[in-house]
Amino acid sequence: MTRGWPLALAVGIALAALGAAAMGGGNSGALPAGCQGEAPAAADPALCATFLDRLGAAYPGRAFRAPKTGETAMVTLVVTAATGNRLAARIDWRGSAGLQPGPVMAAIVADGAMDGPMATNFLDALIRETPAP
Repeated sequence: MTRGWPLALAVGIALAALGAAAMGGGNSGALPAGCQGEAPAAADPALCATFLDRLGAAYPGRAFRAPKTGETAMVTLVVTAATGNRLAARIDWRGSAGLQPGPVMAAIVADGAMDGPMATNFLDALIRETPAP
């Protein structure tokens, strides 16, 4: 596990994506959605996988996928701080009006480490507060 994020979730999402592509269920109409960290924060791969999953849950009529090499993400989770008990991030949407950064939100766990369910709840709240353009 990295930083307490559930590695099994990341592996499961990756396997599901590979399975869909292998079965011809490619997502050519899907919006590229990425994840990046602002120094000194880093974007944990499991957190990024959870972000794609939660975007799909929040926007059931849309499909999201990781950007291809050299492709610009239309939606980006920008992690501004990440420690064992703190997570701060914003969502940037890219549309016809250009880049539209969302508000930075933060979550702090005072009595322990931030776990997967807490991060999922944080991402759900962040997505709700940063509507698509």
